[in-house]
Amino acid sequence: MGRWRAMSLVAVHIAMLAHAIHYLAKGETLSPIEPSESMYTLELGQVNAGFIFFAIAILLTLIFGRSACGWACHLIAYQDLCGWLMKKIGIRPKAFRSRLLVFIPLGVALYMFVWPNVKRLLFKWDRFAEAVAASPEFLGLITGGPPVKFPGWSDHIVTDAYWKTFPGPVFAVLTVFVCGFAVIYFLGAKGFCTYACPYGGFFGVAEKLSPLRIRVTDACRHCAHCTASCTSNVLIHQEVKLYGMVVDPGCMKCMDCVSVCPNDALYLGVGPPAIAKGRPKETPTPRRYDFTLGEELILLLVFLVATPAYRGLYNGPPLLMALPMGAITAFCAMKLWRMWRDPTVRLQNLKLKVGGSLKRSGLIFAACTIGWFVFTAHSGIVQWNLIVGRLHMRQIQTPPEMVFAGQFQPGLENMGEAASSMMQHFETANQWSLFETLELKRGLAWVYLLKGDAERTEELCREAIALQPDLRELYVDLMNVLQYRGKGEEWLECYRNMLENVYRNKTKTEDVEHAARDHFVFAGTLTSLGRIEEAVEQYRACIALRPDAQEALFNLGGLLGRSGQFEEAIRHLQAAELLQPDDVDTKVELALALNGAGRVSEAVSALQAAIRLDPTNEEPRMLLRAMRASFQGRE
Repeated sequence: MGRWRAMSLVAVHIAMLAHAIHYLAKGETLSPIEPSESMYTLELGQVNAGFIFFAIAILLTLIFGRSACGWACHLIAYQDLCGWLMKKIGIRPKAFRSRLLVFIPLGVALYMFVWPNVKRLLFKWDRFAEAVAASPEFLGLITGGPPVKFPGWSDHIVTDAYWKTFPGPVFAVLTVFVCGFAVIYFLGAKGFCTYACPYGGFFGVAEKLSPLRIRVTDACRHCAHCTASCTSNVLIHQEVKLYGMVVDPGCMKCMDCVSVCPNDALYLGVGPPAIAKGRPKETPTPRRYDFTLGEELILLLVFLVATPAYRGLYNGPPLLMALPMGAITAFCAMKLWRMWRDPTVRLQNLKLKVGGSLKRSGLIFAACTIGWFVFTAHSGIVQWNLIVGRLHMRQIQTPPEMVFAGQFQPGLENMGEAASSMMQHFETANQWSLFETLELKRGLAWVYLLKGDAERTEELCREAIALQPDLRELYVDLMNVLQYRGKGEEWLECYRNMLENVYRNKTKTEDVEHAARDHFVFAGTLTSLGRIEEAVEQYRACIALRPDAQEALFNLGGLLGRSGQFEEAIRHLQAAELLQPDDVDTKVELALALNGAGRVSEAVSALQAAIRLDPTNEEPRMLLRAMRASFQGRE
């Protein structure tokens, strides 16, 4: 069945590619068909395609078992491909068997998809709220922040921000490498599915209720060919002997075991689910694990410490990358311990230690592992300070937008304990960080401005822009600070840089609207400063983006008319008149331009039309009288 399954997985990737191409061609498409998108549905009520897909997949698993995992999961494809490539170079990784880490997928699934709802309901219990009110830091750590009021259900089936929730290209490639080669080498085939996949946590529970299972006939001779071929680390020969079917929730119905059975004794059939397996036909052989229970407790502790240290580090590893990184780190920690304790230690096909003597590969492994632990500890310090800093940030009463808008009284007396603690932890994280991050720059800029140190705030705002020069909010922050400091010329330069960098190569309707509006506002500012030529260029840029911007056409026509460029002014004002025929001001401005161009009769007609529209308006009457007097004087 391998070829059929490979074709199915290739088809899945073709569909993914078609989905992305559709978005690039149309500018909007079906929201990402990714189960993690369900978090937005459950916490914010945003019903999306990912939530619908996940719900359907769980329902189908109740009927067909984990067939979707084996035949339609892109991460399964990466693991199978990496495993196949490793076999080509002679590496056949041995499966890692743990009695505790197998519960990680279910635990993470509950954290991702159940805890947000439990948290929201839990906060309605007054006694619980009173019990944790005395320790807001602890509360923030266990809940991930204060509860968010459920906004109600909303439709997010279609999106114009397809890439918003995806990691960048660098971490996308690293995710494939970690979830493919690294996980398979250290934890065995399907190591990600067994020890890291949060979706598998729910699929594993649903699998136990599925009536469709790998079952056995009397032709079975217990040769264990099936177990040897299984890449899901299921002891098939033992389970079919004890229960007449495969009961392990890790079975993904890939059908490899059915294909290799020399007696055709295995088949996919309907019958009692695994939950009704009953008593085994004989005493099962005790399951063997790679580490003792005590070692596994340490293993689990290392995982629980390491995973948060990696998740989102430097805006990087997403959860699905951090989980296998944590599991691999825990595994390597135990291997290093075994190298200290045992005379002989192997890692897959490598001999790390033989007869009490460290081999070269063992020295390299030990050095790399220790170096990785140092990096992990360093990352943990950075992440801890970020987490605590964020918790204090939520307690500050003055929001960032108010601070940057100058709607506060700066000074240490207004900082408060939360702001001081936030500054301390963010500064520590900033000093320890190997890479600069936008979150740190913006957070520190906010709190320094709150403190009253506008000079340091300006430096941090500029550093933030250097990190992401296409983010409009960063320029707005800096412009507010420059305005606060009275740096008018630098404010104008910052606005120009924003217009140049933020909207470059952006063609989405929403982006074009925002760009046109920003050009319009900037032109108005320049006009108020008497910089007419620059204002004209900004109005032209606005109209190039939005030819139907009536107000921009009117303003540009007025400026051109006052600059003596009458013919061009007339063209823009006539366009504005077509868009808004009943606007008196447009007709008056057009009359002035026509008069300046020597087209007096047309100017008179425009003023007469303005008077008909608003007989009470004295301006067009005065202009009409003056124009007629001037015309008679010339005669």
